Amino acid sequence: MVYPPPACACLYADRPNADLACPWLRSGKGTSLHFLSERQKQLINLAILKVASYIFNINFLIKRFLFKGGFKLMQDKVMKFGFETEKIDSLIQLAILEDVGTGDITTDNLIPENLIVEGSFIAKESGVIAGLLVVEYFFSRLDKGVSLKQSIKDGAFVNKGETIATVKGSAKTLLSGERIALNILQRLSGIATLTAQFVERIKPLKTHIMDTRKTIPGWRYLEKYAVAVGGGINHRMGLYDQALVKDNHLDILKAETGLKPVSTSSHSSIIEKAVSTLRQKITKGVLIEVETRTLEEVSSALKADVDIILFDNMNIAQLKDAVETVKNWKPSQGHDKPLTEASGNITLENVHLVAQTGVDRISVGAITHSAKALDISLEINLVKNV
Repeated sequence: MVYPPPACACLYADRPNADLACPWLRSGKGTSLHFLSERQKQLINLAILKVASYIFNINFLIKRFLFKGGFKLMQDKVMKFGFETEKIDSLIQLAILEDVGTGDITTDNLIPENLIVEGSFIAKESGVIAGLLVVEYFFSRLDKGVSLKQSIKDGAFVNKGETIATVKGSAKTLLSGERIALNILQRLSGIATLTAQFVERIKPLKTHIMDTRKTIPGWRYLEKYAVAVGGGINHRMGLYDQALVKDNHLDILKAETGLKPVSTSSHSSIIEKAVSTLRQKITKGVLIEVETRTLEEVSSALKADVDIILFDNMNIAQLKDAVETVKNWKPSQGHDKPLTEASGNITLENVHLVAQTGVDRISVGAITHSAKALDISLEINLVKNV
Protein backbone atom coordinates (compact mmCIF):
# COMPACT_ATOMS: atom_id res chain seq x y z
CA MET A 1 0.00 0.00 0.00
CA VAL A 2 1.34 3.44 -0.94
CA TYR A 3 1.11 6.32 1.51
CA PRO A 4 1.76 10.02 0.93
CA PRO A 5 5.03 11.55 2.13
CA PRO A 6 5.08 12.66 5.80
CA ALA A 7 3.91 16.23 5.17
CA CYS A 8 0.91 15.05 3.16
CA ALA A 9 -0.09 12.31 5.57
CA CYS A 10 -0.18 14.42 8.69
CA LEU A 11 -0.86 17.92 7.46
CA TYR A 12 -3.30 17.64 4.57
CA ALA A 13 -5.43 14.52 5.01
CA ASP A 14 -9.08 15.08 6.00
CA ARG A 15 -8.83 18.88 5.63
CA PRO A 16 -11.31 21.01 3.71
CA ASN A 17 -10.20 21.21 0.05
CA ALA A 18 -7.22 19.03 0.93
CA ASP A 19 -6.90 18.00 -2.72
CA LEU A 20 -5.93 21.56 -3.61
CA ALA A 21 -3.04 21.49 -1.19
CA CYS A 22 -1.73 18.00 -1.82
CA PRO A 23 -1.15 16.35 -5.22
CA TRP A 24 -1.23 12.93 -3.56
CA LEU A 25 -4.81 13.37 -2.44
CA ARG A 26 -5.80 14.99 -5.71
CA SER A 27 -4.30 12.22 -7.84
CA GLY A 28 -5.82 9.48 -5.73
CA LYS A 29 -2.46 8.18 -4.51
CA GLY A 30 -3.22 9.38 -1.02
CA THR A 31 -6.79 8.16 -0.81
CA SER A 32 -5.65 4.79 0.50
CA LEU A 33 -5.63 6.40 3.94
CA HIS A 34 -9.40 6.71 3.79
CA PHE A 35 -9.82 2.94 3.63
CA LEU A 36 -8.17 2.55 7.01
CA SER A 37 -9.84 2.72 10.39
CA GLU A 38 -9.46 5.87 12.43
CA ARG A 39 -7.19 4.01 14.84
CA GLN A 40 -4.95 2.80 11.98
CA LYS A 41 -4.68 6.30 10.56
CA GLN A 42 -3.77 7.65 13.98
CA LEU A 43 -1.04 5.04 14.40
CA ILE A 44 0.38 5.74 10.92
CA ASN A 45 0.44 9.49 11.53
CA LEU A 46 2.00 9.02 14.94
CA ALA A 47 4.77 6.79 13.57
CA ILE A 48 5.57 9.25 10.76
CA LEU A 49 5.71 12.19 13.13
CA LYS A 50 7.94 10.38 15.60
CA VAL A 51 10.48 9.85 12.84
CA ALA A 52 10.31 13.50 11.76
CA SER A 53 10.59 14.69 15.34
CA TYR A 54 13.64 12.51 15.90
CA ILE A 55 15.38 13.89 12.82
CA PHE A 56 15.02 17.48 13.99
CA ASN A 57 15.32 16.71 17.72
CA ILE A 58 12.32 18.94 18.17
CA ASN A 59 9.76 18.40 20.79
CA PHE A 60 6.27 18.35 19.42
CA LEU A 61 4.36 15.78 17.42
CA ILE A 62 1.93 17.47 15.09
CA LYS A 63 -0.81 15.04 14.18
CA ARG A 64 -3.34 16.68 11.88
CA PHE A 65 -4.53 20.22 11.44
CA LEU A 66 -8.22 21.06 11.22
CA PHE A 67 -9.57 24.51 10.61
CA LYS A 68 -12.90 26.14 10.09
CA GLY A 69 -13.72 29.47 8.39
CA GLY A 70 -14.08 32.84 10.04
CA PHE A 71 -11.53 34.93 11.84
CA LYS A 72 -12.58 33.41 15.16
CA LEU A 73 -10.83 30.17 14.35
CA MET A 74 -11.16 26.63 15.59
CA GLN A 75 -12.47 27.20 19.09
CA ASP A 76 -13.78 23.64 19.22
CA LYS A 77 -11.73 22.05 16.41
CA VAL A 78 -8.21 22.79 17.51
CA MET A 79 -5.37 20.64 16.25
CA LYS A 80 -4.75 17.57 18.39
CA PHE A 81 -1.32 18.15 19.71
CA GLY A 82 1.05 15.82 21.53
CA PHE A 83 4.74 15.60 22.22
CA GLU A 84 7.40 13.30 23.57
CA THR A 85 8.73 14.70 26.81
CA GLU A 86 12.31 13.70 26.04
CA LYS A 87 12.13 15.78 22.85
CA ILE A 88 10.58 18.89 24.33
CA ASP A 89 12.93 18.79 27.30
CA SER A 90 15.91 19.82 25.17
CA LEU A 91 14.23 23.04 24.06
CA ILE A 92 12.82 23.79 27.50
CA GLN A 93 16.16 23.15 29.19
CA LEU A 94 17.90 25.45 26.72
CA ALA A 95 15.41 28.22 27.49
CA ILE A 96 15.90 27.76 31.24
CA LEU A 97 19.68 27.65 30.91
CA GLU A 98 19.95 30.86 28.93
CA ASP A 99 17.50 32.82 31.14
CA VAL A 100 17.69 31.41 34.68
CA GLY A 101 21.22 30.06 34.43
CA THR A 102 22.68 29.45 37.89
CA GLY A 103 19.66 31.05 39.55
CA ASP A 104 17.30 34.02 39.66
CA ILE A 105 19.31 36.20 42.04
CA THR A 106 16.51 38.73 42.51
CA THR A 107 13.68 36.30 43.19
CA ASP A 108 15.78 33.83 45.18
CA ASN A 109 16.86 36.52 47.64
CA LEU A 110 13.60 38.43 47.99
CA ILE A 111 10.70 35.96 47.77
CA PRO A 112 9.93 33.46 50.57
CA GLU A 113 9.72 29.75 49.82
CA ASN A 114 6.16 29.24 51.10
CA LEU A 115 4.48 31.99 49.09
CA ILE A 116 1.81 30.78 46.64
CA VAL A 117 0.54 33.10 43.94
CA GLU A 118 -2.15 32.95 41.32
CA GLY A 119 -1.85 34.93 38.15
CA SER A 120 -3.66 35.51 34.86
CA PHE A 121 -2.37 35.67 31.31
CA ILE A 122 -4.14 38.69 29.85
CA ALA A 123 -4.40 39.65 26.17
CA LYS A 124 -3.18 43.23 25.80
CA GLU A 125 -4.36 43.22 22.19
CA SER A 126 -6.75 41.14 20.12
CA GLY A 127 -5.54 38.07 18.25
CA VAL A 128 -5.44 34.29 17.85
CA ILE A 129 -3.86 32.34 20.70
CA ALA A 130 -1.32 29.56 20.18
CA GLY A 131 1.12 27.87 22.55
CA LEU A 132 -0.87 27.26 25.74
CA LEU A 133 0.04 23.57 25.83
CA VAL A 134 3.70 24.45 25.47
CA VAL A 135 3.50 26.89 28.36
CA GLU A 136 1.68 24.34 30.51
CA TYR A 137 4.41 21.78 29.98
CA PHE A 138 7.14 24.36 30.55
CA PHE A 139 5.78 25.21 33.99
CA SER A 140 5.43 21.54 34.85
CA ARG A 141 9.15 21.11 34.12
CA LEU A 142 10.01 23.94 36.49
CA ASP A 143 7.74 22.79 39.30
CA LYS A 144 5.24 19.92 39.41
CA GLY A 145 3.21 21.95 41.85
CA VAL A 146 2.30 24.59 39.28
CA SER A 147 -1.11 24.24 37.64
CA LEU A 148 -2.38 26.06 34.55
CA LYS A 149 -6.07 26.39 33.72
CA GLN A 150 -6.90 27.44 30.17
CA SER A 151 -9.76 29.90 29.77
CA ILE A 152 -9.67 29.27 26.01
CA LYS A 153 -7.99 26.76 23.70
CA ASP A 154 -5.27 27.23 21.15
CA GLY A 155 -6.85 28.60 17.99
CA ALA A 156 -9.39 30.81 19.77
CA PHE A 157 -9.67 34.51 19.01
CA VAL A 158 -9.38 36.78 22.04
CA ASN A 159 -10.21 40.43 22.45
CA LYS A 160 -8.02 42.91 24.24
CA GLY A 161 -8.40 42.55 28.01
CA GLU A 162 -9.66 38.96 28.00
CA THR A 163 -8.13 36.29 30.23
CA ILE A 164 -6.30 33.57 28.30
CA ALA A 165 -5.36 31.29 31.21
CA THR A 166 -4.71 31.32 34.94
CA VAL A 167 -1.68 29.80 36.62
CA LYS A 168 -1.17 28.93 40.28
CA GLY A 169 1.94 27.86 42.13
CA SER A 170 5.08 28.93 43.93
CA ALA A 171 5.78 32.65 43.62
CA LYS A 172 9.44 31.85 42.99
CA THR A 173 8.58 29.51 40.11
CA LEU A 174 6.15 31.87 38.42
CA LEU A 175 8.48 34.86 38.69
CA SER A 176 11.46 32.93 37.35
CA GLY A 177 9.47 31.35 34.52
CA GLU A 178 7.35 34.33 33.55
CA ARG A 179 9.53 35.61 30.70
CA ILE A 180 10.08 32.22 29.06
CA ALA A 181 6.35 31.45 29.21
CA LEU A 182 5.45 34.81 27.73
CA ASN A 183 8.09 34.53 25.01
CA ILE A 184 6.60 31.23 23.88
CA LEU A 185 2.98 32.37 24.08
CA GLN A 186 3.55 35.78 22.48
CA ARG A 187 5.69 34.45 19.61
CA LEU A 188 3.35 31.61 18.63
CA SER A 189 0.22 33.73 19.08
CA GLY A 190 1.73 36.42 16.88
CA ILE A 191 2.32 33.90 14.10
CA ALA A 192 -1.20 32.46 14.45
CA THR A 193 -2.70 35.95 14.37
CA LEU A 194 -0.83 37.09 11.25
CA THR A 195 -1.64 33.82 9.50
CA ALA A 196 -5.32 34.26 10.32
CA GLN A 197 -5.23 37.75 8.82
CA PHE A 198 -3.82 36.42 5.55
CA VAL A 199 -6.40 33.62 5.49
CA GLU A 200 -9.18 36.13 6.08
CA ARG A 201 -7.98 38.43 3.28
CA ILE A 202 -8.36 35.77 0.56
CA LYS A 203 -11.86 34.58 1.46
CA PRO A 204 -14.01 33.24 -0.15
CA LEU A 205 -11.39 32.02 -2.63
CA LYS A 206 -10.13 28.44 -2.31
CA THR A 207 -6.46 29.35 -2.43
CA HIS A 208 -4.40 28.13 0.53
CA ILE A 209 -2.00 30.25 2.59
CA MET A 210 1.21 28.29 3.23
CA ASP A 211 4.29 28.83 5.35
CA THR A 212 7.96 28.43 4.37
CA ARG A 213 11.22 27.26 5.96
CA LYS A 214 11.91 30.81 7.14
CA THR A 215 11.66 29.88 10.80
CA ILE A 216 13.84 30.29 13.87
CA PRO A 217 16.29 27.35 14.08
CA GLY A 218 14.93 24.77 16.50
CA TRP A 219 11.44 26.25 16.49
CA ARG A 220 10.18 25.01 13.13
CA TYR A 221 7.55 22.57 14.40
CA LEU A 222 6.32 25.12 16.93
CA GLU A 223 6.07 27.88 14.36
CA LYS A 224 4.42 25.63 11.79
CA TYR A 225 2.03 24.54 14.53
CA ALA A 226 1.13 28.20 15.06
CA VAL A 227 0.57 28.64 11.31
CA ALA A 228 -1.85 25.71 11.31
CA VAL A 229 -3.63 27.11 14.38
CA GLY A 230 -4.09 30.35 12.43
CA GLY A 231 -5.73 28.51 9.53
CA GLY A 232 -2.71 28.13 7.24
CA ILE A 233 -1.25 25.04 5.59
CA ASN A 234 2.26 23.76 6.20
CA HIS A 235 4.68 23.57 3.29
CA ARG A 236 7.49 21.00 3.44
CA MET A 237 8.89 20.51 6.92
CA GLY A 238 12.46 20.49 5.72
CA LEU A 239 14.84 19.57 2.93
CA TYR A 240 14.12 15.88 3.48
CA ASP A 241 10.44 15.49 2.60
CA GLN A 242 10.03 17.32 -0.72
CA ALA A 243 12.28 18.35 -3.59
CA LEU A 244 12.21 22.04 -4.47
CA VAL A 245 14.44 23.06 -7.36
CA LYS A 246 15.31 26.72 -6.84
CA ASP A 247 17.11 29.23 -9.05
CA ASN A 248 20.43 28.69 -7.26
CA HIS A 249 20.28 24.97 -8.01
CA LEU A 250 19.69 25.75 -11.66
CA ASP A 251 22.41 28.40 -11.81
CA ILE A 252 24.97 25.94 -10.48
CA LEU A 253 23.79 23.19 -12.81
CA LYS A 254 24.06 25.50 -15.81
CA ALA A 255 27.54 26.57 -14.84
CA GLU A 256 28.57 22.95 -14.37
CA THR A 257 27.16 21.76 -17.69
CA GLY A 258 28.28 24.84 -19.60
CA LEU A 259 24.88 25.25 -21.23
CA LYS A 260 24.66 29.00 -20.64
CA PRO A 261 26.32 31.65 -18.50
CA VAL A 262 25.07 31.81 -14.91
CA SER A 263 23.87 35.37 -15.51
CA THR A 264 21.28 34.33 -18.11
CA SER A 265 17.70 35.29 -17.23
CA SER A 266 16.13 31.93 -18.09
CA HIS A 267 16.58 28.44 -16.67
CA SER A 268 14.41 26.71 -19.25
CA SER A 269 17.38 24.90 -20.76
CA ILE A 270 18.17 23.01 -17.58
CA ILE A 271 14.80 22.48 -15.81
CA GLU A 272 13.84 19.31 -17.66
CA LYS A 273 17.29 17.83 -17.13
CA ALA A 274 17.22 18.63 -13.41
CA VAL A 275 13.77 17.10 -12.90
CA SER A 276 14.70 14.00 -14.90
CA THR A 277 17.78 13.50 -12.73
CA LEU A 278 15.72 13.84 -9.56
CA ARG A 279 13.14 11.33 -10.78
CA GLN A 280 15.90 8.79 -11.29
CA LYS A 281 17.57 9.32 -7.93
CA ILE A 282 14.97 10.16 -5.28
CA THR A 283 12.41 7.89 -3.63
CA LYS A 284 9.33 7.31 -5.72
CA GLY A 285 6.44 9.39 -4.51
CA VAL A 286 8.46 12.33 -3.19
CA LEU A 287 6.97 15.50 -4.63
CA ILE A 288 9.04 17.68 -6.96
CA GLU A 289 8.48 21.42 -7.15
CA VAL A 290 10.29 23.81 -9.47
CA GLU A 291 10.74 27.54 -9.01
CA THR A 292 10.02 29.55 -12.17
CA ARG A 293 10.29 33.24 -13.06
CA THR A 294 9.18 33.34 -16.71
CA LEU A 295 6.55 31.72 -18.91
CA GLU A 296 9.35 29.95 -20.75
CA GLU A 297 10.43 28.32 -17.49
CA VAL A 298 6.81 27.44 -16.68
CA SER A 299 6.54 25.63 -20.02
CA SER A 300 9.75 23.71 -19.31
CA ALA A 301 8.43 22.70 -15.88
CA LEU A 302 5.21 21.47 -17.46
CA LYS A 303 7.12 19.38 -19.99
CA ALA A 304 9.08 17.88 -17.09
CA ASP A 305 5.82 16.73 -15.42
CA VAL A 306 6.59 18.33 -12.05
CA ASP A 307 4.11 18.09 -9.20
CA ILE A 308 4.12 21.77 -8.24
CA ILE A 309 5.20 24.90 -10.11
CA LEU A 310 6.28 27.86 -8.01
CA PHE A 311 5.81 31.28 -9.63
CA ASP A 312 8.52 33.37 -8.00
CA ASN A 313 8.17 37.15 -7.77
CA MET A 314 5.80 37.44 -10.73
CA ASN A 315 3.51 40.44 -11.04
CA ILE A 316 -0.26 40.00 -11.31
CA ALA A 317 -0.31 39.98 -15.11
CA GLN A 318 2.46 37.39 -15.25
CA LEU A 319 0.71 35.26 -12.63
CA LYS A 320 -2.52 35.26 -14.65
CA ASP A 321 -0.65 34.18 -17.77
CA ALA A 322 1.24 31.49 -15.85
CA VAL A 323 -1.93 30.08 -14.27
CA GLU A 324 -3.65 30.07 -17.66
CA THR A 325 -0.69 28.27 -19.20
CA VAL A 326 -0.94 25.52 -16.60
CA LYS A 327 -4.72 25.38 -16.92
CA ASN A 328 -4.49 24.79 -20.67
CA TRP A 329 -1.71 22.23 -20.40
CA LYS A 330 -2.46 18.64 -21.34
CA PRO A 331 -0.23 16.46 -19.15
CA SER A 332 1.33 13.28 -20.45
CA GLN A 333 -0.32 9.96 -19.72
CA GLY A 334 -0.13 8.98 -16.07
CA HIS A 335 0.48 12.52 -14.85
CA ASP A 336 -1.77 15.22 -13.44
CA LYS A 337 -1.62 18.93 -13.97
CA PRO A 338 0.73 20.42 -11.39
CA LEU A 339 -0.41 22.54 -8.51
CA THR A 340 0.43 26.22 -8.81
CA GLU A 341 2.04 28.30 -6.09
CA ALA A 342 2.80 32.01 -5.92
CA SER A 343 5.60 33.38 -3.74
CA GLY A 344 7.67 36.50 -3.27
CA ASN A 345 6.75 39.88 -1.79
CA ILE A 346 3.31 38.72 -0.63
CA THR A 347 1.65 41.20 1.73
CA LEU A 348 -1.73 41.66 3.36
CA GLU A 349 -2.35 44.41 0.84
CA ASN A 350 -1.77 42.34 -2.31
CA VAL A 351 -2.56 38.76 -1.22
CA HIS A 352 -6.18 38.91 -2.41
CA LEU A 353 -5.13 40.07 -5.87
CA VAL A 354 -2.62 37.23 -6.01
CA ALA A 355 -5.29 34.71 -4.97
CA GLN A 356 -7.66 36.04 -7.63
CA THR A 357 -5.23 34.92 -10.34
CA GLY A 358 -6.32 31.36 -9.61
CA VAL A 359 -3.17 29.95 -7.99
CA ASP A 360 -3.75 26.96 -5.74
CA ARG A 361 -1.34 28.08 -3.02
CA ILE A 362 0.41 31.19 -1.81
CA SER A 363 3.52 30.74 0.32
CA VAL A 364 4.23 33.62 2.68
CA GLY A 365 7.55 33.81 4.50
CA ALA A 366 6.36 36.81 6.48
CA ILE A 367 3.92 34.82 8.61
CA THR A 368 6.87 33.32 10.46
CA HIS A 369 9.90 35.53 9.89
CA SER A 370 8.10 38.86 10.32
CA ALA A 371 5.20 38.12 12.65
CA LYS A 372 4.85 40.63 15.47
CA ALA A 373 4.58 39.03 18.90
CA LEU A 374 1.09 39.33 20.35
CA ASP A 375 1.12 41.54 23.45
CA ILE A 376 0.27 39.36 26.45
CA SER A 377 1.00 39.95 30.14
CA LEU A 378 1.05 37.81 33.28
CA GLU A 379 -0.71 39.65 36.10
CA ILE A 380 -0.57 38.41 39.71
CA ASN A 381 -4.00 38.70 41.29
CA LEU A 382 -3.86 36.48 44.39
CA VAL A 383 -1.15 35.97 46.97
CA LYS A 384 -1.25 33.73 50.08
CA ASN A 385 1.11 31.91 52.43
CA VAL A 386 0.93 28.18 53.02
